[in-house]
Amino acid sequence: MLYFQLLFLLVTISLFSQTYVIDEIEYRNLLWEDADDEFNKSTFAKGSFFKNENDLIVCKGRMWKGNPPKSLTSFTYKNTPIENIGKFNNQAVELLERNGAGDWSEASSMLNAMISFDPLFFPARYNYGRFLYLQKNFKEASYEFTQAKNIIPAYYRNYLHLGLIHIYLGKKQEGEQYLKHAAWRNEFNNEALVYLAEIYWKEGLITRAKEMIKEADKQTDNIEATIIRRQKPAFPVLDFTKAIENPNANPNPKIAEALLNFHEEKYALAYKIFKSINTANLNKEKVPYLKKMHYYFAESAIKILDPKTAAAQYAEMLKYPFDPFFQEVESKTVVRKQGLAASVK
Repeated sequence: MLYFQLLFLLVTISLFSQTYVIDEIEYRNLLWEDADDEFNKSTFAKGSFFKNENDLIVCKGRMWKGNPPKSLTSFTYKNTPIENIGKFNNQAVELLERNGAGDWSEASSMLNAMISFDPLFFPARYNYGRFLYLQKNFKEASYEFTQAKNIIPAYYRNYLHLGLIHIYLGKKQEGEQYLKHAAWRNEFNNEALVYLAEIYWKEGLITRAKEMIKEADKQTDNIEATIIRRQKPAFPVLDFTKAIENPNANPNPKIAEALLNFHEEKYALAYKIFKSINTANLNKEKVPYLKKMHYYFAESAIKILDPKTAAAQYAEMLKYPFDPFFQEVESKTVVRKQGLAASVK
């Protein structure tokens, strides 16, 4: 138990360090604090947490590399001593991602065992929240994300999921507030702002929706600065163009622009914008973006009689079964539409 408390303390301290990993990008200047000192490598002397591409938390060793360290104490799971809760958590994540017969049931049991052993173990809380969320058990998922938020209040995705959950539960005002918290707590990720834009658009608040897109567009400056620092060789441009024109920019504002045109039934324009979106930077590295674009790109393609593109985009959407989009549209619906589009000659 002492190890987990120490690990939790290390992660909490890390939120105020000079570098942090969000959405698989290591940001130099920080989300919560301005600091010019070099990163203190002793911060993660024992272990660290990392969000993977499926938005699940895995445990790593020092500096997000290697295996997590052994626990100082152990617990028993199905008559087997568990000496490394980090590895045990990662095994549960693997079961969730594999999603074979009985995998999710076993993963749920493992996550509950970790929570019972150490209620402050952040990965288990967050991952169990994600599991319940995928099961559309929104009320219980809300409880787990609330606990995760209490453990690490600075982590923005706790608020992002709570916002979406409250919207699904019909509590739009609470959902909006959580999404605003998510946007405020991470200046590098504009996902929450795009969700807010969609909410406002659906409520007929067009001006406010466009304001959210503009705000998301402004946030790309931070992302661009990070990407440019990482260019090999360094990319010399210092004066950035707008996100919709810059190949280095985060694509979310452009995706939001396409989505709003789609909702206005301007399908040809939405199709054109979707087609122009690049989800990689100049180093050909994937950048975080809203995966739902693939579904609406496909829907736009259907509207303008381009079934080949539609089939490809539906298939691309199905590669992300853990995405929040599948709370809006069931995967079997996307599978059916992909099959229909692919059958058109």
